[in-house]
Amino acid sequence: MNDSQPIPGVLLMDNGSLEPAAILRLRGLADELGGRLRRPVQPVSLLHSNRVPAGQLGGRAAETVEAALRRRLASGESEFTLLPLFIGPSRALSEFLPEIVNRLRAEFPA
Repeated sequence: MNDSQPIPGVLLMDNGSLEPAAILRLRGLADELGGRLRRPVQPVSLLHSNRVPAGQLGGRAAETVEAALRRRLASGESEFTLLPLFIGPSRALSEFLPEIVNRLRAEFPA
């Protein structure tokens, strides 16, 4: 990457939860990491969190990784750093995330 290229966006991704407290903790971690990196870090969830009412989250809805990446791709952004957080043994990284990436690649070909 050279100086004329934008720095890839950073997304901190957890598995997702229907518990508002878990989403708010993820936001706090993303803010703390962003402060240390001196750049914005967007908190996203693989699944579920977008179903929690925004009113339970300080008025700001949670976003899934698929929605966040779709929005960024639609705006012309094409490079991302995705940091998985507390992803345990599950199909999250082996199946769900690759399925999302494949859908988005088909929707936004390079």
